Amino acid sequence: MIINDLLVRLIVRKDYDPKEYDKPFWLVITENCEPAVFHICHDSLLGGHQKWKRTCVMIADHFYIVNLAAKLKRYIEACSICQTVGHKPAKESLIQLVSEALIQQVFCVFTIPKMLCVDQDTKFTASMIQNIMARLKIKMHVISPMNHGSLKAEWQIQTIQTILVKQLTRKGQDWPFYVAAAQCATNTFASTALGGFSLHELVFLRKPPKFFGGGF
Repeated sequence: MIINDLLVRLIVRKDYDPKEYDKPFWLVITENCEPAVFHICHDSLLGGHQKWKRTCVMIADHFYIVNLAAKLKRYIEACSICQTVGHKPAKESLIQLVSEALIQQVFCVFTIPKMLCVDQDTKFTASMIQNIMARLKIKMHVISPMNHGSLKAEWQIQTIQTILVKQLTRKGQDWPFYVAAAQCATNTFASTALGGFSLHELVFLRKPPKFFGGGF
């Protein structure tokens, strides 16, 4: 179908709900324009270099691309930033970083506490951390025992962290510039873990603003 000289595809699906879409069609993206859509929805500040599934859902909400899943997967696999930042450091390195951060950024600044409240993350239960706490006579108080990682709020923190890390350059001093965009990318995504709602909807009881595909 042609509307205003643009090729569109009607939304034909059993679960189609007119309330969920401001237009009953998708804008069809031709092959020569696909890289531009992938760049905007994945590489941009609001795209945030998010994982394949999240980016795929974001694009599919607004555009129709033939064989989208396979094409997007190849695009993200070729993304140098995602492939570089996506590899997690060794567990031992993370434990050492946490130990150094506690000593340099907490104890040396705010003095040594009598008690430290932590969750049951393995970085806090590791022997290195336990030895430091014992030598400094700090009591470890574990909150939410046997429940680490089950809180959906923690999942969103991890998502924002991942988006931020992929945008940083050099030593990362420019991180404040990306916080708002990372927060927006996270809050406006409709998550299956939240019943298909976005964090924005749960807080404001309305659909979030559309940054992609809303101008045609």
